[in-house]
Amino acid sequence: MKKGKVYFNPKNKAKYLILEDGKEIKLPKGYFKADIKAGEKMEVNYDESRMNNGIPFIEQILPKKNQNQEEMNPNPSKKDPARAPYNFVPLNEKIVSAQQLPDNVSFYEFDKTINKERYSGYIDLSITNKTHLYIRGTELKNGKWTESENFFRIKNDEPVIPGSSLRGLARTLVEIMSWSEMIFVDKKRSLFHRGMFNPSLKTAYQQERRLIPPNNPNAKKNETVGLLKFENGKYFIYPSDCQGECNRNHTHKYEFDTTGNFWKVSPGKAPGGANKGWKISLPAQNIQPIPLTKKVVDAYMDDETRGADTPNLLLCARKKNEFSKYINGTVADNIIEQGVPVFYQKTGNTISSFGYTRNYRIPYALSIGDHIQQNWIDSNNKIDLARAIFGFISDDVEANQKASRVFFEDSCKVNNASFESRAVTKELLAPKPTTFQHYLKQPNGYKTIEQQLYHWGTDGKKAPIRGNKGYWHRETEFSNDKLKSWYKLHPVPATYKVDKTNQLPIKALKPNAVFQQRLRFENLTSEELGALLFALELPDGCAHKLGMGKPLGLGSVHIHDVKLTLIDRKERYKKVFNDNGQWNTGESAGNTEDYKKSFAKYICNAIGAPYDDSKGANSLWEVDRLKELKTMLTLNNDMPEASVDWLSRTRYQELDEFKRRPVLPKPSEVIQPNTYNKK
Repeated sequence: MKKGKVYFNPKNKAKYLILEDGKEIKLPKGYFKADIKAGEKMEVNYDESRMNNGIPFIEQILPKKNQNQEEMNPNPSKKDPARAPYNFVPLNEKIVSAQQLPDNVSFYEFDKTINKERYSGYIDLSITNKTHLYIRGTELKNGKWTESENFFRIKNDEPVIPGSSLRGLARTLVEIMSWSEMIFVDKKRSLFHRGMFNPSLKTAYQQERRLIPPNNPNAKKNETVGLLKFENGKYFIYPSDCQGECNRNHTHKYEFDTTGNFWKVSPGKAPGGANKGWKISLPAQNIQPIPLTKKVVDAYMDDETRGADTPNLLLCARKKNEFSKYINGTVADNIIEQGVPVFYQKTGNTISSFGYTRNYRIPYALSIGDHIQQNWIDSNNKIDLARAIFGFISDDVEANQKASRVFFEDSCKVNNASFESRAVTKELLAPKPTTFQHYLKQPNGYKTIEQQLYHWGTDGKKAPIRGNKGYWHRETEFSNDKLKSWYKLHPVPATYKVDKTNQLPIKALKPNAVFQQRLRFENLTSEELGALLFALELPDGCAHKLGMGKPLGLGSVHIHDVKLTLIDRKERYKKVFNDNGQWNTGESAGNTEDYKKSFAKYICNAIGAPYDDSKGANSLWEVDRLKELKTMLTLNNDMPEASVDWLSRTRYQELDEFKRRPVLPKPSEVIQPNTYNKK
């Protein structure tokens, strides 16, 4: 972004942008909405990488406050930052490359290519659930496998932790701890918003979708509208005319007026109960259609936060039956076949966005990937430790696939397993990355006021993604206490039916069951084996999260009694029996600390962090990123000295709390006693 100024010329009633080099650009009417008096010059930021018909993106520079936000806001309930059952481990800006990979067919003891030993063997461990635990099972009903209320099990009616669950847990932590690349994100995806009146979004929205001047009926007829049609595998919009507003009696419906030969488009309920729709004419004959680019189509399809009642325009254009669901009354086939009424926006000769009604949701200027700011330390080796250990299939690396060298078995034994009766959990909210004040770094941390928030349209270098998402440990209960309980319905009545609004009940495993599990590994270097052990053996007082219901407090587990066994394959096949007459397995016990030290030293050296031999693997836990991770993994955060208890500060926010867009503090800030004032 560059600094500039905008002024108003009363002679021609136009606004002008003054660039850093002194050049002036006349702004189209309605392009920059801020009020400017004649003779004044308003300071702005402008971005020449985001041009619209030759005009750069412009945003107003808000004046700095004379006093801090807390002093300006005496109401304690409005001082509190955001709260959530999740938080983020800061994203690593540097990506550490792995060592050279072995081939997929050989077993090594010493790899001459990298002049290092490689190890094969297995790790045995125990898992004790410290809170209720639930992993969804399946059952055969009417010849089909469906989701079950029961815990996952394979045989003997005993609960089982699938190897895939433990594998996912381990891989996530190895990615964080080894400074690997964030890959399980759709980096090309664009998010959408309709922030026409939002303090932090309205400038961006109004530059794409200008506000309609009040009491100006002619302005309402100047909308760019048309009919969306699917032809020969591609989407086109046939431009037509907007005849202004009309009365309507339906929401999210189309209705065709045969007298006026136009569509009535009825949007959702408007604030204040406004009962207005829009009149869109049929296209003129021989009108030239405008094709939709793949980028625009893909962005629209990726909008997962579109209202459930809002038509999917692309689907309606493809399928007559889908379009008919949203039509009120009977409409002739030859009218329906002409296409679906839409509003759209052009940049030059290309359609940049389209939507169902006038004030439709628009994509942010940047994708999610633009906010993932990571760089390889060694750009010649773009395979990180997480990929190297767990395998990968990718188009982003030269060797586009490599098999995993770790294999997780299902748990083989469980003790002290007992279950609660059927219960329906409280609602589990889907991730909302559109809540940018949680997912992106903000200029003043959790003290950033709403007008200064960065969003998904802000330059990714200024507003990088927060990091890897994780869930707090929360000691909730199976009880009738509404604040402490993780369920909303218990007992479940016999008349309860599962449908779109009623979720499937669960039978959760009570705390303190103990599972035995094993994982095997092949051809790992001491650093790779150390990464795996570092992720499994956490510092004292820390625990992992596993299974469903993590935001509600379910799934806190303690992995303990980790035993490493190494297999010397040359020794194993020298003879059948050993000197004691036992099978000669070539097995020997390994010291887990030795390998964790190798891993910690490897990462510390790569990122330039100090490594202390006397502290060993703990040296890595003293790096700031992993301090935040350790805070997230800490099992007991009772905080008896704080005015706001732990469950209150890690709960989901209420709707009215979201409205003012408070920022989520860092993990290390959440645990400070005075961060929150209101329960």
